[in-house]
Amino acid sequence: MRNIFLRLVMGMVALGFVSLGLVGCQGGGKMGSGESVGSGDTVGLGEGSGLDSVLGQDGYSDGGNLDSLKVVRANYDRIQGIRDWDRIDSAEIFESTEGGMVYYYFKNNVLEKLDVSYYGESGYTLAKYYLLDDKVSFVFEERYNYNSHMYAPEFDMDKTKKFGEDRFYYFDGKFFKFIGTKDQEEDVAGTRDRAQVNLDMFQKFMKIKANNYKAERD
Repeated sequence: MRNIFLRLVMGMVALGFVSLGLVGCQGGGKMGSGESVGSGDTVGLGEGSGLDSVLGQDGYSDGGNLDSLKVVRANYDRIQGIRDWDRIDSAEIFESTEGGMVYYYFKNNVLEKLDVSYYGESGYTLAKYYLLDDKVSFVFEERYNYNSHMYAPEFDMDKTKKFGEDRFYYFDGKFFKFIGTKDQEEDVAGTRDRAQVNLDMFQKFMKIKANNYKAERD
């Protein structure tokens, strides 16, 4: 019963997270090469979200500058403009208490974007990884809280609320800028750690891809 209920919750989130026609299979799945999958953007992170505050506070520069931001923005706009993905592959992941999914978006045999969902018992996180030259260029995260523990009688998916969103900027695979809440922006060490976690997770996702979209349980 627990697994059935979890699948129901994950499915409700996925309906607003992936394009129509994409089915995420347990253990991984693929859509055939050359098969049009319709709208390229996923719902949930929002059309145009992610770079609205691109010229905000700059307290995390590691050599990044306005030119670096322009490169990130141009790449983001290019990927957002793709509406006919050639292929979307998927894999189940086990990086959170209730599991999750990662979707791999391909255009012209190039991996351009990853959409990732991490589910917990009290909420979930949605993350988009935008790639440039096979490296992470930009990561946009949205974090959601359920109204109660997901197995409590009062649980209501419709009462889920977003409680945060974060933007991580990378140039040539190196973190140089973060935009989030004021408290997070002031936590320089913590933010750098989270930025590194994004890169580490990306490497894990690439290993899953190389393993025929099958993740190993820790």
